[in-house]
Amino acid sequence: PAGPGSVADRIVARLRALLAAAGEEPPYILVGAGFGGLPVQLFARQQPEEVLGVVLVDGFHPEFEARLGELLSPEQTATRQAAIEANPEGITHGDILAAGAAVSSAPGFPPVSTVVLRPGLAPPSADPSWPTELSPQQKTAPPSSSAHV
Repeated sequence: PAGPGSVADRIVARLRALLAAAGEEPPYILVGAGFGGLPVQLFARQQPEEVLGVVLVDGFHPEFEARLGELLSPEQTATRQAAIEANPEGITHGDILAAGAAVSSAPGFPPVSTVVLRPGLAPPSADPSWPTELSPQQKTAPPSSSAHV
C-alpha cells in the first residue's frame, strides 16, 4: 500500500474508514494476527476511547523484527527477509520495521482487556544455528490487566 506514514498507519486509517462505512460504532474489539497485531496495537494506542478490547493471535511485538535481526547471521537475515517479502499481501521487511517503530512511538497501550495467544516454542527451522530463544516474542503482550493463554 502506498501513501504517507507507515503501512500500519495506513491500515489503521483504512480500518477506521471501513468500520465507518459499515455503520459500525465504537467501542471495538480488535483482533490482529501476526503482522496484523501491529496495526491493531497502533489503533488501540491512537484511539483508546474507541477500543473495548484487543486480541493478538501470535501478534508481532513492536521490537520483534529489530531484535531478531540482532540474533541472526547476515545469511539468516537475508533468508528471513526473502521469506517475508514473498507474502501475497506485499508487506516488506521494511514495512514491519516501520510499523514496529510507529507502535513504539505512539502513546502507551490503553488499559483495555487484552488476550494474547502465542506459541510456546520458537518457529521450527531446518538450520540448527538459528536461535531458539526469541525473547521479544515472549513479551508480546502490552502491559495491562490482560489474560494470557
